Amino acid sequence: MRRRGAEHKPPSALHWFEPPLPAPRTAHNSDTRGHQLVFASDWERAQQRQACEAKVAQGCKTGLRSSCSVQAVRQCTPPLLLRLLHLAPEPGWQEREACTAQHMDACLAQQLPACQQHAKLFCSEAFSSPAGAQAPQEETRTSIR
Repeated sequence: MRRRGAEHKPPSALHWFEPPLPAPRTAHNSDTRGHQLVFASDWERAQQRQACEAKVAQGCKTGLRSSCSVQAVRQCTPPLLLRLLHLAPEPGWQEREACTAQHMDACLAQQLPACQQHAKLFCSEAFSSPAGAQAPQEETRTSIR
């Protein structure tokens, strides 16, 4: 059902889209291991690994900034009940800002290496074997009882 005045108008300009990027890995048929995905070269593997680590580290740092900010505010503000009952002195804005900045810097300095380590561990399995020799590895799981 058409509304009045709702006529189809052709686009005024054509929009050309970039062609899709080629896949980083291609299918390879091995006699012993069957079908598998492999990188074309070690250079491509290194580039993909660096991109993976950068993306994972960036996401980790974003979450880290948020959690450090929350922790710093909690540490630099007296508990709500003590503030409502006027049992804790209310720090001034400058003192609170200085305290928050100090705790934020300490938290970030302490946890940034953990983000880098997480990024390396996260991306290591997909990019660990040499080009052309990547094979699916069986996972070993341990049960916690």
